[in-house]
Amino acid sequence: MERHKITFSKYFASLDKQNRDNEFIIFENILFETITFENPLFAQNKHYKKIIYKNCEFGSDFDIGRNNYDSIEIIGCIVNNITFNKGVISERLLISESKVNSTILIDINTRQGVKIIDSEFEQLTFGAAGIAFSGIEISSNNNSKVNNLKININGKSRINIHSINVEELVFTGTFNTQISIKNCHIQKFLNSTLQVRAGFVIDNIKPIKKESSIIDLSRCEIHHLEVLNSNLRNYETLKFRNSKYTTIVFSNSKWKTNVQDYIYDSIDEHRFLKNKMGDLGNKVDELFFLAYELDAHRQSLKFNKRPGEKTILFLNRWTNNFRLSIWLPLFWFIIVSWLFYFSIIGNEGLSFTDYWGKYFIFINPTHRINFLGTELSNWSLFVDFFGRLILTYLIYQFVQAFRRHSVR
Repeated sequence: MERHKITFSKYFASLDKQNRDNEFIIFENILFETITFENPLFAQNKHYKKIIYKNCEFGSDFDIGRNNYDSIEIIGCIVNNITFNKGVISERLLISESKVNSTILIDINTRQGVKIIDSEFEQLTFGAAGIAFSGIEISSNNNSKVNNLKININGKSRINIHSINVEELVFTGTFNTQISIKNCHIQKFLNSTLQVRAGFVIDNIKPIKKESSIIDLSRCEIHHLEVLNSNLRNYETLKFRNSKYTTIVFSNSKWKTNVQDYIYDSIDEHRFLKNKMGDLGNKVDELFFLAYELDAHRQSLKFNKRPGEKTILFLNRWTNNFRLSIWLPLFWFIIVSWLFYFSIIGNEGLSFTDYWGKYFIFINPTHRINFLGTELSNWSLFVDFFGRLILTYLIYQFVQAFRRHSVR
C-alpha cells in the first residue's frame, strides 16, 4: 500500500490539464498518513467534484472541511474519525464496507442523502446542529455493529435503518417524513423531544441481550406509530407514557407481561396505552392493554394485605386471561369436569365403561341430582355441588371471552 501525505488544494493544482476533464478521482489502496483540505478545494480545478476512496487507510482523522462536492464515496476503508462539518455534498455521501475506529460526525446538506452499508462504527452522529438531510439509509447484510447512533434532524429526512446491531439509538428533532427501523438488534432505544409528523414504523426489533435493555418512546409526539412483528417481552423496560399519538398499531407483536422491578411503571404504561386506544376508538387494542394493566395490578398486590382482590384477579388471569382467551376456560372446563365426574363415579363404586355417557349429563350444571340413576352418597352430593359451581363459572368465563369484541 502506497503511503502519502496530501494537501488537497496543492494536489489538484498539480494535475495536468488533460486529467482535469475527468468527472471524478479515485484513490485506491493508499495509506494516507496525513490528509488536509485547504479552501477553496476546487479553486484550481472545478471539474473534480466526485471523489472515491477505495480500500484506503487513513492514519489521521478525515475532515472534509467547509467545502462543496458532487459526491463522496468511501468504500472498504479504515478510518479513525470522520467529520463532515458544514460542507455541501450536492448528490450523495456513500460509506460502504468500511470500519471507523472512533466517531463519525455528519452535519452536511445532501440532495440524495446519506447511505451507509455494511460498515462498523464506534459512534455515529447525524445532524449535531440540526442540519436537514434529504434522507438517511443505514443497512447491512451481515448485521454490522454500531455502538452509539444519534440522529438529530429537522426537516424532510427519510430515515431507513435495516439489519444492524446498535448498542444505543437516540432520535431527537422533528421528522416530517417516515422513520423505518426493521430487522435490527437495539439494546437501548432512547428518544427525547422527538416529533414525527408522518409514520414511525418499528418492525422486528430485538435487544442484543435482555439485561439493561429499554425502549423509551415517552414524551414524544408521533403522528402514526406502528409496532410490527416484534416480541417486546424481550425488553427489560418499556416506556410509552406522556406522549401524543394520533394513531397506534400493534400487529403480530407480543407485549411485556413479566414486569418484575418495573411493575408500577408497567401499570401506568398499560393504563396510558389503554386510554389512548379508547380515545382513538380502537376497541380491540384497548381491551388488550386493559388485560395487561389488570395483570400488572395483580402482580403488584400482596395476598396477605388484599386477599380477595388478589384471588379474583388470579382467577381471571388463569381462566380466560381477562377475556383475551376462549381456550383457557375450555381447557379448564374439560379438566375439572372429568376430575369431578371420576371422583363421583369412583366414590359410588361404578364402572366408567358402563357410565361414560352420563358424563355429558353431568357437564350440564342444571342436571338432575340422581343423573346416574342411583341415589348419590353425601360425599358424591358434596362433589356434585362444587362441580356445578365451578363449571358454571368456567362457562361464564368462556362466554365473556367469546363476547369480548361485542359493542359495549
